[in-house]
Amino acid sequence: MRLSHHWRTALSAWGGRLVVALSQLLAVRILLGRLSADNYSVWAVLISLTGWFLLADLGIGQVSQNRLARMLATGEAVHGAIRQSVKTVVLIGVALGCLCTLAAPWSGDLLLGRLLPDAHARQWCVIAAAWMLIAASWSTVAAKLWYALGQGVRANLLPMLAYLCSLAGVYFLPDMFAPDIRLKVAIVAWLAPTALVGALSLAMIHLQASRGPGVAPPRAAMLRTALSFWSYAAMGIVTLNVDYVILARNVDAHELVAYNLVTKVFAFLFFFYTSTLAVFSPRFSEAYATGKLHDAFAMLRRHMLLSATLFMAVACVMWFTLPAIFAHVFNAGHVKIPASLFFAVVALNFIRIWADGYATFLVAIEQVKTLTRFLPAQAVLSVGFQLILAQHFGAVGIVSGLLLSYLLTVSWGFPVMTRALLSQRAPQADIRAST
Repeated sequence: MRLSHHWRTALSAWGGRLVVALSQLLAVRILLGRLSADNYSVWAVLISLTGWFLLADLGIGQVSQNRLARMLATGEAVHGAIRQSVKTVVLIGVALGCLCTLAAPWSGDLLLGRLLPDAHARQWCVIAAAWMLIAASWSTVAAKLWYALGQGVRANLLPMLAYLCSLAGVYFLPDMFAPDIRLKVAIVAWLAPTALVGALSLAMIHLQASRGPGVAPPRAAMLRTALSFWSYAAMGIVTLNVDYVILARNVDAHELVAYNLVTKVFAFLFFFYTSTLAVFSPRFSEAYATGKLHDAFAMLRRHMLLSATLFMAVACVMWFTLPAIFAHVFNAGHVKIPASLFFAVVALNFIRIWADGYATFLVAIEQVKTLTRFLPAQAVLSVGFQLILAQHFGAVGIVSGLLLSYLLTVSWGFPVMTRALLSQRAPQADIRAST
């Protein structure tokens, strides 16, 4: 039986995310044996900046995906819009890289001052990571464009190949160099393949678009819409990705390693959920254009319910097997995770299944204003709670601060606003008039 296009895309997404997640887990095991606790903590902090650098496109990736889905649904030529998006993203990335280079003395002290005494080494690490993370973020932009064009399999496979190369790099390269430069080698070995694939992905999709007709819409209009998406994404990043910045200034390297390990394990589980949301997002955009939002929302509800059930089942198993996972997967059986940290992480990820599902739906139908009613408050509460609680409870305080920010804002706000939007229209009605 021939699989449908959506199932092929979904399966390739799951397979690709599985390879990426396993590569990240294996890289942790490898580098824990090759780097000191302090140097591994530096590597972990820099890699945690990946989320921040996904903002490097200023929201153009998401708005381009939505725009292409609508244009394809109405039969318009999209080649000009693709070329415009690619060129704009590259120009923004280069400008951001120059800015990061100039800010390296300050950002190096902020991020790594407690973990890496050498000021020159701190600046080098920050500059190298910044440029490679910017290029790596381009693969996310290309993936969004490929998803909109119905080429999701390609979007899923290229990052998988990049992470396999990264894994091979951290396995073979650090031992070839003296211990005093292994940290730099590990940073380059892990990030360079993803950076290369990001640059090649944008080049490929630009070449693909150069072969067809199409006039680009006005750039100013695209940027205005993109910045609204960017503001939404930026608030999400502030909420979720400030943890390592705060931890690096409040805990020692050993507690940071413990936090890194337990969050890596749960990130592995959450990858499967986010990969399927990425597949469904273009379908939500199509529903926005064709007036079938109620069907799309029913699909989202079924997916969230199934995902939450599976997650809780796996979490129950992990409560009994986590020591064995640490010992055999990471070769870190000596690392102990408090029960309070484990259950806090479980609760946070459970709430995120609910909140992220609604957020993906709202972004896909361009209801960003709805999101921004809650995200500023969540970002402020998240940073505030984490700063306060981390000083007293360390890693547990970080997770508790995040959990509180979700419970007080988006966990109830997104569902309420989504249902209000849907109730304004009968099934099969187009809700664009309400935006």
